[in-house]
Amino acid sequence: MKNRFSNIDKKIIIFFSLTFVTSICALYFELFAKQSTDDIQPEIAKIEKTSNDIRIKKSDQFDWISSKNNESVRSGDQIFSGDKSSVSILLAEGKTLEVQENSLVKFDQIKNVKNFKVSYGSIKTSIKKDEIFQITVCGKVMRIKADADEQLSVSNEDNCKAPRISIGKKLIPVKSTQTQRRVAQVAIDIIEKSKPVPLPALIQLPTPKLVEAQVKLPAEKKSELIYWEKVEHADYYVVSVTDASESKEVLYKTQTENNFFEFKNNFGSKKYQFLIEAHTNQKEFINSSAATGAIELVFKPIVLIDSDKTKVMKTKTSQQIADPENFNISWQKIPQTKYYKIDFYKDDKLKNSLSSNKVFTNNINLVIKNFDTQYYKVSAYNRHDEFLSESKTYGKISYEKEFLLNKPNIEESNKNLSYFFQSTEGQFIRLSWQNLQKDLAPHHYIEIASTDDFSTIIKTYKTDSMSLQIDETMPSGKYFWRVKSYGDEIISDWSDTALLKIKSARSISSVSAQENKTSKKDNKNQQNK
Repeated sequence: MKNRFSNIDKKIIIFFSLTFVTSICALYFELFAKQSTDDIQPEIAKIEKTSNDIRIKKSDQFDWISSKNNESVRSGDQIFSGDKSSVSILLAEGKTLEVQENSLVKFDQIKNVKNFKVSYGSIKTSIKKDEIFQITVCGKVMRIKADADEQLSVSNEDNCKAPRISIGKKLIPVKSTQTQRRVAQVAIDIIEKSKPVPLPALIQLPTPKLVEAQVKLPAEKKSELIYWEKVEHADYYVVSVTDASESKEVLYKTQTENNFFEFKNNFGSKKYQFLIEAHTNQKEFINSSAATGAIELVFKPIVLIDSDKTKVMKTKTSQQIADPENFNISWQKIPQTKYYKIDFYKDDKLKNSLSSNKVFTNNINLVIKNFDTQYYKVSAYNRHDEFLSESKTYGKISYEKEFLLNKPNIEESNKNLSYFFQSTEGQFIRLSWQNLQKDLAPHHYIEIASTDDFSTIIKTYKTDSMSLQIDETMPSGKYFWRVKSYGDEIISDWSDTALLKIKSARSISSVSAQENKTSKKDNKNQQNK
């Protein structure tokens, strides 16, 4: 039988057969050959955001697996996007590369030069001036250097019939032969056949349900158990505790198979946050979202110890200078405290501030140099300068002087005197007191003022007697008087304050006859004394 093929025909058939087999072998080698391991290949990107069906084939693996956010992309890895799917890939230099739907892209890097091989589909990214990179499309390796900051797009969506590379508005032509188009068609067929079979939907473990999400913990307790309901299919739980005032500081992280953990109160803060995640070892499940809770330490008020302290110094005169005196103030400790602040005030309303002291122990020793009375309160703070607690009552320290000489005594009958001016008899005022140490202090000094604090002095007198008769006329009104005794280099304290009332001339029309009679008798009695 005559041979139906000529030698030329045989050569053509052999050429295309070899070309076809070579193309298939090259494609299979590229898609499925085992590459070097991840710890050798450099990381050149991270998967930032995915939608729908996005798969990755590592350079050292044969299988396609579902991609996840923050997954590393290393040299030799391939990314596949299915129908209505896309993925954003964050490159090492901070820019983003977008892989469109129905695309297959291989990432390579040789000597710091990146190579994006677009076997199928399209990609988009931004480039910077003078940046050097490579694009491989339809068998062509294009080495490109950017002239300016532009947008780069590569498209190979039509079976290598018209592949396109554009930088901004500039179009870079890519010539493709019939052989390359045949190879591309074979690639498409293989890609379609080698699409990963969709995995069954993974079940996420439910978020642990806390028994108590807002925990109020007495600060004096050393620890507390935090509970949550057990999560079905969970193999263990991961708990992390952070300082609420420094959210980045993880105080401790622990793993437990129980549905509770022990919070330890030994970190010196007031507020804490904790996260609880349910974890699984089963492949059909994924870990849960984190349950968030908060712990706040509750501190008791500061209790002052011996809050009213008085010390007395005996003096000969009111001008004698005080000797320095030590006062020790103490209070009960507050847990988690780094330092205490003691504020001093002039009055028990704690309005007029005097001074403030900062100490790192629960007591302070003060040296008082002058006769004075001060009021104080104590507050506690932790290492973050957070307010923890304060005293609910105030303390008092008083440094008083006590005169060696007893003060004169005004009898009760003389502490509230009333006198009336009479036009016929004149005005007579008599003040009297007692001095049991007249041999030491025979002299007396008397003050009369219009106010009980003696800020406005009306008259002053001196006498060696224990009474004083005022013959001069005093206007009607209310007055206050006091007396002190003194001798050679010694003086007493002021007596108690007494009241003196001077009333205007009496009028028959304004008072009863009986009252008039009584007032005259009182005046005569005062004069007789």
